[in-house]
Amino acid sequence: MIKFGLRGRSAAVGVTVFIIMSIMTFLCIRYFSIEIAREFGSRYAQENAMRYAEKIKGTINFDVTLTQKLAYRTPIGEWAMDENNPQLKKEVFSILNDYLEVSRAGSWFIAFEKSGNYYFNDAKGSYTDSEYIKTLLPHNYNDSWFFHTLKSPDPYNLNIDYDEALGLTKLWLNMPIIYNGKRIGVVGVGFDYTHFINEYIAEDKKGFTTMILNTKGAIVAHKEKRYVNYKSDVVDSTQWITLASLVDKGRNEEQFQKQLALLAAQKISTTSFDLYIGNHHYIASATYLPHLKWINLSMVDLENVFGMREMAIIGAIFTIMTLLAWGFVFMLSERYLISPIRAISEVMRKIKEGDYSVRLNSEEAQCNEISELCQNINEMAEKIEHSAKDAEEQYRWLADNAYDVIWVMELNGRFTYVSPSVERLYGFTPNEVMGKKMEDVVSPESLDTVERTMAEAYAEISVGKVPMAKSSMIEQVRKDGSMVWTEVNMHLILDEEGKAFRFIGVTRDATERIKADDEIQKLAFYDALTSLANRRLLLNRLEQAMIVAKRTNSYGGLIYLDLDRFKPLNDRFGHTAGDELLIEVGRRIKECIRASDTAARFGGDEFVVLVNDLGVEREEAFEVTNTIAQKIQTQLSLPYELEVTMYSLSASVGVSLFGPESCTTSEVISEVDKLMYQVKEMRRDEYKEHFASNI
Repeated sequence: MIKFGLRGRSAAVGVTVFIIMSIMTFLCIRYFSIEIAREFGSRYAQENAMRYAEKIKGTINFDVTLTQKLAYRTPIGEWAMDENNPQLKKEVFSILNDYLEVSRAGSWFIAFEKSGNYYFNDAKGSYTDSEYIKTLLPHNYNDSWFFHTLKSPDPYNLNIDYDEALGLTKLWLNMPIIYNGKRIGVVGVGFDYTHFINEYIAEDKKGFTTMILNTKGAIVAHKEKRYVNYKSDVVDSTQWITLASLVDKGRNEEQFQKQLALLAAQKISTTSFDLYIGNHHYIASATYLPHLKWINLSMVDLENVFGMREMAIIGAIFTIMTLLAWGFVFMLSERYLISPIRAISEVMRKIKEGDYSVRLNSEEAQCNEISELCQNINEMAEKIEHSAKDAEEQYRWLADNAYDVIWVMELNGRFTYVSPSVERLYGFTPNEVMGKKMEDVVSPESLDTVERTMAEAYAEISVGKVPMAKSSMIEQVRKDGSMVWTEVNMHLILDEEGKAFRFIGVTRDATERIKADDEIQKLAFYDALTSLANRRLLLNRLEQAMIVAKRTNSYGGLIYLDLDRFKPLNDRFGHTAGDELLIEVGRRIKECIRASDTAARFGGDEFVVLVNDLGVEREEAFEVTNTIAQKIQTQLSLPYELEVTMYSLSASVGVSLFGPESCTTSEVISEVDKLMYQVKEMRRDEYKEHFASNI
């Protein structure tokens, strides 16, 4: 195997870096050249699209405004009703000819639905005083533009069309004539199509193309007539020549169609996107003309913006400059880096061999920064050693004074370190705990939890995972024999070979946390006033009881109670008296039910009792439930000795069973609630003991 010296390695590294950099440079130049071309192409296309859009709007919108005024002129409407009136005809022709003097169009036309007559004249007056040019017929395809304009909901139509009678191709502006609120004909102007294309579409620039599309993507104006859709308003869309039909299939087709749709919906006014036509990559910019419902599209061929020739020139210049720079850097490194290092290496070799007389000459003395670096490293190592000792002392101080108990345990379960805070938590001193094993300080019930946690850590190591910290709730033994719940966070530490080494952990008193959890549980499932179960807990237990009933083919019961005459107590003596009575009601209900039953405050002055485990006989189940309900009603009807008054009331009670055939909790609750309200209605005027029940 060939071994290279420092100089050879430097040269090899330099050549390798040069090759890699050259490849990366070529790719970067190619990438950035495309991006630059995209940027300039996009700007150029966008500027041209907006410029032509403004020119078109400035021209067409002006004539749209003038033609709209014509369409509402009274003489035109009157002539349509009386076409044989020569005076009206002369007046209308004069109006139309005057219009051409200020218009940018080259001709006008007017046609009436009633007669079908079509009149035309150009700016030269070539058809002055002539009769109508032709008669428009509904079945004539060439006349379909006229009938489309009459029926179209749009205020006007723009259409490229060749008129056979006139022998002219024009951009026609068709405006419906409105007379007495009705469309009776069409008036409009025609722009010379060749002039329109030369003025607004064709631009003699290589790689640049402009066209006009309708909102569906059909081409309505293009410098090449073979792409133009004549009569696009009346031709079936399946016969259109669209932009999509020119684009290379599968190459960005979906993107530009989406952009055109956004333009047509007027969600954006202008946008740029990529187009691929005939294996050419174009940057296209589209601008929407809302009044004309046209889209002006300008495209720039990327190859004409920044081609391969320009990229090759830049790449060649960069390569030459990189070679020169690499040679210069190599000479400098040889002079000021490689030679001094080689000299130092030679001196160190001789010193190693016992020649202590060798010295560096003045040129080699330029390497003093390296010797200074070595000295600095030694000083830094010394400082790190001192810092490590200081850090160890700090961490020990923190461990010794922490409120939580920090401990280290060997794999055999014996503790090798326990922080002093253990005495505050358990009453044991650290030395007493370090003489014990895990099973000596953990309750038998929690020992399984500890062993399972340790086993999980071992299992993670066996499959090549780094063991994660584990958290468990553990019951531990105090020195006085009492028990305390703690939260233990345990982590298995690995040695350098990745094998289990020891456990470290933190133990925290969890008494307050457990109390807080119990309080949260109570607030979540029990009524704060009466301490009975709340609606949520009752529905949960009812659902479980129904599952058991279906599985064992047995029955359970529901008792629904609503207090009568509770509102007058609140109204007269206030809510404090009402709350006092509700608390007593809850106490009496609890005294009347079995330990396995559930009493709940369902809301306001409504209470529900869930009676469980009533056996498989329906009649017996109902008898037990009914007996409990009667007992509750009797107790609730006894007087209440309140702080402000003695008060008596009764309760309307509904009793229902659920069993194997029951469906949902809501249906069971709804059934017993309905029964209770039937009783309440019967007791409306007279309070008496009555139960609604179903067997």
